[in-house]
Amino acid sequence: MKTRTGLFPLLALGALILLLAGCNITPPVYDDMIGTWGLVFVWKGGTAKSVLLDFESDGTWTTPSEEYEAYGTWEIDGSNVTFTYLTGFMPVYTGTVNAELNYMSGTMLDDEGHEGTWKARHRSAKDLDGFADLPEGSPDGAQF
Repeated sequence: MKTRTGLFPLLALGALILLLAGCNITPPVYDDMIGTWGLVFVWKGGTAKSVLLDFESDGTWTTPSEEYEAYGTWEIDGSNVTFTYLTGFMPVYTGTVNAELNYMSGTMLDDEGHEGTWKARHRSAKDLDGFADLPEGSPDGAQF
């Protein structure tokens, strides 16, 4: 009788590949990115506004404010950072973060084509208990 011992390892490998393909494998997270960020942003032709964002280790973020509830996802690749609102006009914020992972800035674009600029500071860089403690002004110099 002829045995098929070579077939079993191939079937096992195939099953493992299918299993892993269905898994939600999240990219590595930079621990220093986790926590509260003070965000200052301004849409083109608008005035600067600020909000706090809580970055979570699972690649999501939320606003701790009941006044302005929003949430989304974030990711970092080297010094490039992207965070996306999954509420409202669903703006996408892209930019760079410094080597200490406590300051980032860049541009934003919403689903209607509105553009703007932003900057954010991590709570560890400065106390962010109130908006008065956020980075002064907007990324393009406007004061609020």
